[in-house]
Parts: sequence; C-alpha cells; structure tokens
Amino acid sequence: MSIPAATVLPREVFHRALAVGYQRVTNQHTATFSLTDAFTHSGEKTVGVGVGIGW
Repeated sequence: MSIPAATVLPREVFHRALAVGYQRVTNQHTATFSLTDAFTHSGEKTVGVGVGIGW
C-alpha cells in the first residue's frame, strides 16, 4: 500500500499490539522449535508453533 506524504490517516488505522516469541535450536543444530504469541489492544489473539528440520 502506497500512501502519499500529504495524506492524513484516520486514527483507526493504527493499532497497538504486542508479540512475544521463543526459538530453540537443538544441540546438533539440525532442528529448531519456535513458539509465538501476539495480541492486540482490541482483544485479538494469535498463537503460532513451528518446527524446522535441516540436514
């Protein structure tokens, strides 16, 4: 989305949010595990879990 410099955005466009994440790599550096959590001031919530495997 491109916004011209002179454009004034309504207040509703901006949201307050917080995201927290954790990532762990195994001792052999072949796998990772990640966990994230995010929520907004308006009550929306998101949780994510991920696993990565490499060789």
